[in-house]
Amino acid sequence: MKRVFLSLFLIFFAAFYSFCQTVIFFTPEKPEVTISAVIAGAIKQDMRSAPVRFSQNVCVDMKELCFDTGYAFQDSRFDFTNKISYMPLLFNRFRLGVGVTHHFYRYYETFSENDFLFSTRFRWCSTDFFNLDLAFGLQLKIATIDSIKDKKPAIVNPCLFLDYKARWNFTEKLTLFAGFSTVDYFDYPLFGTAFFKGGVTYRPRKEFDFDIALTFKFIDMVVSAVSLNECILDIGTKVYF
Repeated sequence: MKRVFLSLFLIFFAAFYSFCQTVIFFTPEKPEVTISAVIAGAIKQDMRSAPVRFSQNVCVDMKELCFDTGYAFQDSRFDFTNKISYMPLLFNRFRLGVGVTHHFYRYYETFSENDFLFSTRFRWCSTDFFNLDLAFGLQLKIATIDSIKDKKPAIVNPCLFLDYKARWNFTEKLTLFAGFSTVDYFDYPLFGTAFFKGGVTYRPRKEFDFDIALTFKFIDMVVSAVSLNECILDIGTKVYF
């Protein structure tokens, strides 16, 4: 019996050791820090967007662990977003982990929203040319309307969300990206709205890059006729530290 337990222990230890050799839980290197500034113009505007929006965000990327925070100002509106994700590298091919997002939206003197997203995340990164990110999970929206907050302090709506992004690194300087999502960085409607985004990044030097992106927003794409509700053009720059 002792030999059986010893054999099982050795098999378990060997399997665990082999698994740990193929998984990177944390990279002890200097993190990549980026600061972005973006000006967004509404080619087609809905009630959620103003003609012009200015935003900034800071990202601390430690490979497995990533922190991202940003804010946006537009006419009569303010957004603030925080993200954190943890994705260990498995078999040097893909990352698998979890993420949490909090978004605060204030429409001055009208209403406020708090969005909480809890996600399972996957990233395919086996080649330098192509990689993709997939996230899905639970979204919780808590809204407060100023005119009725004394009678109804909060309106709570849970739903699901989905986020997919793909990138093609044609050269060290030129990257093409595209994606589909039910949420955007500063926009978190209930499930059913679709965002289609595409753009290009040009990085002439290691220290900075330039980005241009176009986002199409379709309201209630799942349950009703397809109708373009918003089109946003983003032009920005990113500094690397």
